[in-house]
Parts: sequence; C-alpha cells; structure tokens
Amino acid sequence: MAGIVSYGAYIPRYRLKVEDIWDTWMNHIDPPHIMKERRGLTEKAFGRWDEDAVTMAVVAAKASLEMAGITGDDVEAIYFGTCTNPYTSKASSLGIAEALTANREITCADLQFATKSGTVALQTAAAAADSGQARTVLAIGSDNLSRHVPPNDNLEYSASAGAAAFIMGKGKTVADIENIYSYNTHTPEFFRLDGERYIKHAASEDGEYLWGYREHVKKAVEGYFKKFGGNPGDFACVAISQPDGFLPLSIGMEVGFTEQQLKPGMLAGEAGDFGSASPLLSLEAILDTAKADERLLLVSYGFGAGCDIMSLRTTDQLVGIRQKRQSYASIRELIDDKEYIGYAQFLRQERKLIQEYV
Repeated sequence: MAGIVSYGAYIPRYRLKVEDIWDTWMNHIDPPHIMKERRGLTEKAFGRWDEDAVTMAVVAAKASLEMAGITGDDVEAIYFGTCTNPYTSKASSLGIAEALTANREITCADLQFATKSGTVALQTAAAAADSGQARTVLAIGSDNLSRHVPPNDNLEYSASAGAAAFIMGKGKTVADIENIYSYNTHTPEFFRLDGERYIKHAASEDGEYLWGYREHVKKAVEGYFKKFGGNPGDFACVAISQPDGFLPLSIGMEVGFTEQQLKPGMLAGEAGDFGSASPLLSLEAILDTAKADERLLLVSYGFGAGCDIMSLRTTDQLVGIRQKRQSYASIRELIDDKEYIGYAQFLRQERKLIQEYV
C-alpha cells in the first residue's frame, strides 16, 4: 500500500489557561485543579482573528512540502478534512491549492466527518496514491474548534485549533500503511447545523461526557484485531484522538494499550483538542522521535459518530527526512512556542464579541 512520504504541522501560538475560563464563568462543577486531574487539561491553543482551518492548513502543507523536498507543483491531488470549514458550499481545498501552486490540473476535495475528517482525508489520499490515480497526494486535517464553541460552554476548556498535513505516495516513504479499519454508527452526540456557528450538545441518557467516544474506540480496536489479528502489544506507540487529556489514556488502557504506548503522542493536556488534526498531530509527534521498523497505530474519533484505525510501519527513510526540516518547527517546538492571552482578549481574537449593526 501507499504510505507517508513527509508531514508538517501548525499550532497557533496563543494559549488560554483553564483557570482564566473558570474565573470568568465558574461554570464547571470542579475548580481548575480538580479539572486538571480529572480531564487532564491545563491550557489550550487558539487562533488569531485572521486564522481559520484553511490558513492553518496552508502552513502545515508548506511544512510537509519542505520536508519532502518538493514544491506545490508536484502535488497532483489535495484532500482537505475539517468540520469547521469557513465555507458551507465553496471548496476550501481550492484556496489551499491556490496558495501552494499555479497548477490548475489538480484534483481537490473537501471531506467532512466531524473530528475524524483528517483521517478520512488520509484514507482518501492513500487510496488515490495506491491506485495510481495520483503519484503525490496531499492530505490535510485542520480544525478551529475553539472558534465554534460558544462562551460559557464546557467544551470551551478543551476546544483548540491546529492543522496537520501529510504527503502520501509510493516509494521513499517514512511510514507504510499496513491496514485500515473503520467502525461507524449514527449516534447523537455533538452537531452543528447549516447556518449556525456553534457546535451543540445532544443529550445522553446519563449525562456522560463524550459518551460515544468510549463505545466507538473500544469496538473499533476490537474489530481491528479480530479482522487483522495481533494484539495491542504489537505496536510501539498509539496516536489517538484527544478530546481531553484523560479520556484517551483511560480508554486506551482499557482496550489493552499501556501508558508507555500512549504517552508519546499525548498533546491535549498541553494544548487542547485539535479536532480533525488531533490524531494526526499525535502521529506526527510520534514520527518526530520514532525509529525505523516500528509499528504505529492511528486511532481517530469523530462525534456523530465513528472511529478510523490505521496501522503503519516506519522505514529507514524517517531519520533522514526529519533532517530536511528547516523553516518549519517540530511538534514539540510548536507546543513550546506560546504566548498567554487573557479571556477578554481571547473573545476578541475569536470575534465572539462582534455583533451586526442594527
């Protein structure tokens, strides 16, 4: 099968501490120090007023092109996965293509499946490369979840922003895809209707937070091993969707993974939930330190609801291609490069105080 040729990322510099949200609203039953223990959250990233899922995607894409040593003119297809698309009908992937290349003979598509839109793009790009439809394919997962959560909402503590991009193809790959598995149901959990800005909560029977996450991740992992064989111990690391810093560790260990397998890709505690980019940025963090011939498991979750699983094996190209990174930062550098902003400035940057003239 096709594999990952290179990768790139973008995480905004601005950070908001959970204490600042709680001090404003006091809307969470637990004070900040308890929240940090129970949800594993300390702070989150969010974008400037002029950043959205598309602008972040462009930066991540350019980083992946630099690592691959190619230009946008070499890309034959772009698949853009997001659930916070700035456009309802117009294709945002066209704007990304315009920013990267003057070539107009390029396949473009926007893809959406809530917060697993990024792995949907990755699967589609891998299929295009594997079939020979395109030799060099760009897959992007990007979300600005924070901008689409209303003030005084519990999701405000975790909803973040970020983008991850992968060049997919055959030959000189840094990680080859082994198997792909999906488990999906029509589950009412979170949703955003056409014309509405903010993500809404659907009621669960017992009020459990992210109640679809546990069921889908567990059944998907069980289904993967039933179909392809093996066991959780076969993998060096696991990259998983992270709606907070606690749930992925808790459920990951329930299905048989160890803390040592999960920890290298855990980012939510330091920067929040990146939405469609969450599992992809987790995978990139692992690839930044992985060695050749290691098996990795990618697990995504999209509310609404579904779970994608992809197993990969790293190659001896990985160490060398990381040295090609020059202008763009690693995941660790992006996490550490931050500027703290207060809650009022956070609302201003996300344009949550702007009203229409009446």
